[in-house]
Amino acid sequence: MVDLKSNSIVYINLDNVMLNFYKSFRVKHYFQILIMKKHPLDFNIYTYYNKPNIKKIVDELVLDNGIDFWINLPKTSVCKFYWHRLSEYTNRIYFLTNYRTESEQKGKIIWVNTNLKMYDNNKIIFTNNIPKYAKSKLFNNILIDSNSKMIDSWNNAGGIGLLDLNKRAVASYYIDKSIVPHLELYKGVSLLADIPQSARRLHRISKYNEDIRSVSLDDCNMI
Repeated sequence: MVDLKSNSIVYINLDNVMLNFYKSFRVKHYFQILIMKKHPLDFNIYTYYNKPNIKKIVDELVLDNGIDFWINLPKTSVCKFYWHRLSEYTNRIYFLTNYRTESEQKGKIIWVNTNLKMYDNNKIIFTNNIPKYAKSKLFNNILIDSNSKMIDSWNNAGGIGLLDLNKRAVASYYIDKSIVPHLELYKGVSLLADIPQSARRLHRISKYNEDIRSVSLDDCNMI
């Protein structure tokens, strides 16, 4: 690994950048979707964040998904490309994601450990307030996300947001033109600088409200 000694953190949203949620969701809930007189392709990341009725259906159906559903989610076409390329330059890679059930939380952690061979669970952050990680003190952090609204929110919070299109050519461009040059800006700064304490914790989110309380990994009895 080339040690660029950056204080900036590269955050990647697990959903749809690393793991392909909607493809499996459409297969598992195909008949329920038809019964609702919806087309399976209506369920995608764009409609989830832009059509409240689609979001409501997804969130309700996801409650029935057991841990095996999350463990067996397929990788996206850019998953290992991002992981292997970025790992060549920095070890400050964190994953951001939300969750609606305990099964989803546990399953996603197992998925990362299994598919990416990353066993530092402190680098998997469950939160419903992603933009708060946009800055670490004076350092601008990077977010790779497939949700354009989240990218806008991240940029407005002072971070550097990159809209993932699930294309290797785009991912390669981001890495070469936006991520690595930014990391090199801070070459020579100690890696021991502060990482947000919240990044060392998991966050438990109520299914019915926006309250967040930090929970240590030991308290979760994860695996």
